[in-house]
Amino acid sequence: MEWTCSHQYPHDMSSTMMVPSATMPVTMAQATPKTPAELARHRQIILLMLGDAFLWYGLFYVAILMLVFHGVSSGRRYLRHRATIAETAPENHQRWMSAIPGTPLLKKHLLYAPFWARKRAEKSGWFGSLPTRMQTLVIIIYVACNVGYISHLDWAHIETRTARMQLLGRSGCAMTANFIPLILLTTRNNPLEPILSIGHDTHVLMHRWVGRLILLNLLVHVGCWTVGHVTDEGWHGAMGLILSVPFLGAGFIGFTTGVVLFLTSLQVIRRWKYEVFLNLHIVLGVGFLLAGAAHCYFHPPPMPQLWFIVAALAVFVVERICRYLRQLYCSWSFSAGASTAIVEALPGTTKACKITMQLRQHMRLRPGTHAYIRLEAVEPWASHPFSIAWVTPSVPDPLDPEKHDDDPKATTAVSFIIGVENGFTRKLYAKANASPDAQFTTRGSFEGPYGGHHSLASYGHVVLFAGATGICHQLRYVQALVQGQRTGAVSAQRVVLVWIIRECHALYWVRSWIHSLNCPPGFLEIKVFVTRDRVVPQGMWINHDLPRFVTVMSGRPGVDVLVDTEVQEQVGAMCVGVCGPGALADDVRAAVREAQGTGREIDFVEESFGW
Repeated sequence: MEWTCSHQYPHDMSSTMMVPSATMPVTMAQATPKTPAELARHRQIILLMLGDAFLWYGLFYVAILMLVFHGVSSGRRYLRHRATIAETAPENHQRWMSAIPGTPLLKKHLLYAPFWARKRAEKSGWFGSLPTRMQTLVIIIYVACNVGYISHLDWAHIETRTARMQLLGRSGCAMTANFIPLILLTTRNNPLEPILSIGHDTHVLMHRWVGRLILLNLLVHVGCWTVGHVTDEGWHGAMGLILSVPFLGAGFIGFTTGVVLFLTSLQVIRRWKYEVFLNLHIVLGVGFLLAGAAHCYFHPPPMPQLWFIVAALAVFVVERICRYLRQLYCSWSFSAGASTAIVEALPGTTKACKITMQLRQHMRLRPGTHAYIRLEAVEPWASHPFSIAWVTPSVPDPLDPEKHDDDPKATTAVSFIIGVENGFTRKLYAKANASPDAQFTTRGSFEGPYGGHHSLASYGHVVLFAGATGICHQLRYVQALVQGQRTGAVSAQRVVLVWIIRECHALYWVRSWIHSLNCPPGFLEIKVFVTRDRVVPQGMWINHDLPRFVTVMSGRPGVDVLVDTEVQEQVGAMCVGVCGPGALADDVRAAVREAQGTGREIDFVEESFGW
């Protein structure tokens, strides 16, 4: 039986795609290998097909499983929303309070459970936040598919040199194939986010683990080549080949770039100077892809893995173009020009800024979204992500509030609360604090919205936890739920917001917004815990101008007690959300996992920026 190769690689049988020749007979008797050489070649084809099955079919079935799980969850939320929307009688919600048998245990021990003990969101060690058990399972399956593809060789019938060359080829193929998900997972316009309702934080986590897997493939790839050539020609001969052969020189540049890329992405570097890390990460990442493309192109003949890299670069370029088009649409109009932003330094020792941007378009912004903003007066070359705290659409005609949906002159005011850290936020606060009246106006751009895939409209009972500036994410949900309650668009019967702040002056951040919340008694309750100020300072507005649904207390809250209290008074399905420091998120997660023992429908949503 004759065979031809669609691609030929030196010393690499695993990268050779065997296909029947055009003149090959097709009868079963002639297709049966008979000689030892044909048996060995036939065995190699089978192993190559099994390796492909490990990588591609394994990932395909994981994706299908995730889609089915998401479809079932979304379908149940939709049916619950349709059945309970605008229902005010608590008994109409009670039949949705009981969870599907088995799901509470699944949530407690797999979906919501941290990988180890109770720490997940709180940063730890060199690698940042840890995955949940469900995320760990996906990572293990993904790594197993790659390892199965690389290592599924006929170890009993091949020589060591042949095995080394096959490992070299397969590790290189697996590495380039992983470039596409590596780039896709870190893009802002990732199509997987709305399809699977998975937050950007989870995609960034997976991006890091795919990057570590690529590094492992890179080390195997370079190690196999180095061992073979150093054994035959010594270190001097191997370095001579690298310096004289463009194919190998590009590979060496790519290897060096990849190692530096990994070292500069560690948690200690990200926390030290995030802007430096981000810019360096992009430059080194593009350099790594270009070096890999040159490595594949200069190989005689060019390797087909080059198209994996071209596809990854195309995703990177197209997504960048989409960013700028989105930014241009939101922030520019021919009649009014660029959007403007008012930056105000807020009072108190907890330094924070308030930014109000006047967009040039009317936009329907879902709750729980964030956006990237760029300000002309402070680092105009960089955009930074912040959660949207409040949305105020303009109404050109007060007699016709719905007219602004189609009115070309309608705009939208979007507000952010930004805590002061290092870099951009510190420069922003310093400029605002030094300006007259502690505020200034500048031109800016708005890119978004992103996220907001977790809808709370179908829950009868919503409990939200916020720490410091995490109030932005949760307050936007409160605004949407209160508006939906008035229009009969949500199922919520009770909403509880727990906000933990250091000092009472932080209440100034949201004072006007809280007063604008118009809801019936018993629908909304806001509990504010002040950890630093043990007493409310005299003369503060909260002493005489506190809305009836707001309670201010001193000290740290007992998260488990608060969650348990709400579970005892649960109305229909419940959702508990958290946005704040990692320690707070871990406490809320632990309390929700403990509450799963009641057998009730209690979902958990965590929002964090995993950068």
